[in-house]
Amino acid sequence: MASLDPRIEQLDLASFRLRAMLEFLLDGLDASTDPAMRLKADVIRIVVGEGRPPRMSELAKVHGLTRSAVSLQCRKLLRRMGLPPSRFMRPEDEVTTMRVAYLVRQAASDHMEGVKVEKNGKKGRFSAVRTPHTPGKESI
Repeated sequence: MASLDPRIEQLDLASFRLRAMLEFLLDGLDASTDPAMRLKADVIRIVVGEGRPPRMSELAKVHGLTRSAVSLQCRKLLRRMGLPPSRFMRPEDEVTTMRVAYLVRQAASDHMEGVKVEKNGKKGRFSAVRTPHTPGKESI
């Protein structure tokens, strides 16, 4: 069928050229002395689903970030490109569930910081004013 329609052959050739250009750019980013550029190359590989990118947790450790910070960078690029998650990424609904669970745990721990147990076992409040938890760069 492909040999019968020249448009399909042209699409295949365009796809091949695009992938070759992407690999060329990623190789250049990998050779950079700037760690941020090397991080971007791996984020692109994760989002596009090409090559053998490192796991997000390994990538985060190498660059001194949290895994959720790397995931956030991947999600931002994914949305900008209008792509579905690659095979190296979790589905969007699973990420949303994890994010909500984190926020609930954080709210519960923030609430418990202001509670102290007195000698008689009753709970009382500290008189000191608490500052709210400030989100890290990996939060939305």
